[in-house]
Amino acid sequence: MPILLIILQLAPLLIAIIQAVEQAISAHGKGKEKLAVVKVITEKALLADPNVPDAIIPEVMVVAESITNEIVAALNESGTFTTIKKGC
Repeated sequence: MPILLIILQLAPLLIAIIQAVEQAISAHGKGKEKLAVVKVITEKALLADPNVPDAIIPEVMVVAESITNEIVAALNESGTFTTIKKGC
């Protein structure tokens, strides 16, 4: 499977993982820990997918980390995490 298709399929998964981690670890000042958890979950999901060759996982993870940072920045700016914490 071409790397671009993997990345396109990864974006919705990253959003779901980020939101789940934010709900599970809602403490302020834990950004680095949350990002580390997102990274571990993402890597495990990629490893578990038989359609993703192990050889390209490091390359996909570099892109996934960049996408994750952009998603987190957008969610922080929009106040989405505050809404999630309040249960709205």
